[in-house]
Amino acid sequence: MYSYNSQPNYTILHVVEREFRREAIRQFPQLESFIKEAKIKCGHRPYVSDGILLLGRVDTFDNLLVSCGPGSNGWKLAMGSGEIVERLVSGRNEDEISSELGFDAHSFSPAGRVLYSPVFAKICRARWGVEECG
Repeated sequence: MYSYNSQPNYTILHVVEREFRREAIRQFPQLESFIKEAKIKCGHRPYVSDGILLLGRVDTFDNLLVSCGPGSNGWKLAMGSGEIVERLVSGRNEDEISSELGFDAHSFSPAGRVLYSPVFAKICRARWGVEECG
């Protein structure tokens, strides 16, 4: 049975932290003191590494739309992402949405940005009996 646990896995966290700080200092040596003093944060808000939420149709399924990965901006983006999902569900495509709203709706598309996600695949198998989800 799964139980909710807000405690970070410190064994993994220390390794990730060390490697992240080392790489950050290598790329930005002028920020070394800041990087060494920066606090670690661990949260439960899903985010994507490029900072741009995944919003749109999943190419391999006709009836699957996603709006995920906004991190701590979820509440700030909820109204706008909900509007885009509503338009997609209503049958509009990204070109029409881009024209109507004045920005490139394609930039949020999950197409080509998510190649494989073992956790998502596991959820698909458990919840919907789908063998391959990404």
